[in-house]
Amino acid sequence: MNPLGRALLPFLVVGGLMLAPPGALSQSGNGSTGAAIGGAALGAVSGSMLALSGGLVACNRTLYPSRCSRITTVTGAVVGVAAGAFIGWNDRSGLDDRLENAAWGTLVGAAGGVVMKYGLQHYGWPDVAATSAVGLAFGASVEGASIGLAVGAVTGLLLWQFHPSVGPGGAVAWGLAGMAVGGLADWVVGALQGAGSDINGIPMQFSIPW
Repeated sequence: MNPLGRALLPFLVVGGLMLAPPGALSQSGNGSTGAAIGGAALGAVSGSMLALSGGLVACNRTLYPSRCSRITTVTGAVVGVAAGAFIGWNDRSGLDDRLENAAWGTLVGAAGGVVMKYGLQHYGWPDVAATSAVGLAFGASVEGASIGLAVGAVTGLLLWQFHPSVGPGGAVAWGLAGMAVGGLADWVVGALQGAGSDINGIPMQFSIPW
């Protein structure tokens, strides 16, 4: 498969989930096996892209950048798969919200990528697909990723201000790392909340014999 095809593969998977009929992923109230698979797929794409983006600058400063990027990407994918499957199984409405936000994030990322493609000579369609993937990953965990990005950016700017050796690259690295940590934390929190709502919905009956 060529580089463009590999870049578009996540969108084909997640796009198929978004366009599926409402009953295709869920058989009953909260979730099902199909919804869990859909959540795992979305979580894999989002988690891996968040981790890859968050560790990109930092990994480039290590002795083995490629190995570092692979480790961070796989770690993010594992977290996303586990949390996404849990959300799909316990909280279908939560999964639907993430799919909708991921769709909007993809559109925003694609629009930004197209603008840069026609504004920057070296920018091509694979780069547009990459910005779309980042938008998808950000949108699927928009609350946590936004908070993490803000905290990381402020931290990076403060460090740059008081320690000039950090430089603009270090400030960017802090912002991206914050985005990744916040986005992955958002997936984990969503999974825990889905599990909590599922447990709260189980009727509990007690009988005390006299």
